[in-house]
Amino acid sequence: MSGKSSVDVQSDDEGSSSLPSVLRDVIRHIMFINLIFLSSLMCAVSLASALSLHPYDREGMLPSTSVYHHLHASVKWSAAQLVKSMSTATFADGALWAVADVWEADAFHKWEEIQDGAGHDDELMEIPVLDLRSCTTTTGDEGEGAPTCYPPSLSDVKGLLGNDFLSKPLLLRGLWTEEQLADPNRQLSLEGFASHLANLSVPFYSDATKSGYSALKPSGMAPLGEIVHNITVRQGKQKIGTQVIVERHPSLMSEVAPIELVTELFGNHFDPDSITGSGPFRLFPASTTVPVFLAGTAHAATDTNDDYKHPRTDLHCEPIGNVAVQLHGSKMWTLVHPKQSVFLKPSVSRHHRAFYYSNLDPLDPGSLTSVPHYNVITKAGDALWVPPWMWHRVDYIDTSDDATANEPALAASLFHFRPLEFGLNNPLFAILMVPNLIKELLGKNTE
Repeated sequence: MSGKSSVDVQSDDEGSSSLPSVLRDVIRHIMFINLIFLSSLMCAVSLASALSLHPYDREGMLPSTSVYHHLHASVKWSAAQLVKSMSTATFADGALWAVADVWEADAFHKWEEIQDGAGHDDELMEIPVLDLRSCTTTTGDEGEGAPTCYPPSLSDVKGLLGNDFLSKPLLLRGLWTEEQLADPNRQLSLEGFASHLANLSVPFYSDATKSGYSALKPSGMAPLGEIVHNITVRQGKQKIGTQVIVERHPSLMSEVAPIELVTELFGNHFDPDSITGSGPFRLFPASTTVPVFLAGTAHAATDTNDDYKHPRTDLHCEPIGNVAVQLHGSKMWTLVHPKQSVFLKPSVSRHHRAFYYSNLDPLDPGSLTSVPHYNVITKAGDALWVPPWMWHRVDYIDTSDDATANEPALAASLFHFRPLEFGLNNPLFAILMVPNLIKELLGKNTE
């Protein structure tokens, strides 16, 4: 997940009916018993899937001399993640968790040795770009009248980028036009937040420049208008990363992205049932969430990545697809393919949330120099496709020509679950994540 709705505070859907409490408790207990059985089964499956977490050298092959060390590290790392994901204790509580930390550290050490021999240079990869501003135009049957612009179809995009285009990150230029974003009636804007939605209470991060796992957890709740004022006027360090805004006001979905276009390109994941849940008593949970992100920025001319004084979201990966839409300002993204996961010191969320985070030092500008990666800047109107399990870091950097502007960065994401990519993009991560996914559905997370 730019910012992290993965650690967002969930809100109840206003006005919705719910299952009778007794029946709901019975369902939860049955699911929890199944969780124990499923976790035991996963121990065996995880070992068989260990090779899916393989590092690559420059020719795309695992160094033959490192196969044994990699398998040994993978077994230890998998066991550590199972202990952490199955645990019901709080973070760092208990001897078993301490043993898991030792196993994990040993795996990291062995993978570092493999990395030293993998022969990677500082490889900056080129991200595919789809320019929606260069769309097909027609002028009517007789060539008269103003031209009409049609966005590309799915077949057009596959012809241009290949049938597997969703397996890689994709930058979409011009999803929204400047005129559309400047519409005074838009509520999903800085002005809309300060007026129409000012009294809505949302979770926020008090200091988005902090590092470490604690920085992934919201600090508290406050009125949206107050947080926006602190960010835009007082140039505070706060950050918003919450799905509460669109949950409470589902009509704002149409201001996140053109629904017909994103449905054409990414599938039918954005209909009302996908966002609110479906079935009797909404028994089937929502498969799509729409978090909104807002933070101040530091200008690229006065603040470099080496300083790390700007708001950011540190490196992490999630089991969902993400269409990240930039609505105001700009952000800088760093993306790393799941195949490079072992070089990122990955750990499952410590509080039973459905994401993995990197233990690399976020303040070390050279931490990714030996890992192939993408650097991408999204500007207002752009969208970035982040596939499931794609590692990403987001830096709130203003790239405008005016070095004194420091425009806040406002964005919204279409987080949606894609079962096929969830399993295929990183099988081992998917297997080890199942306990945390179930716990999120049961509401048993500790954040």
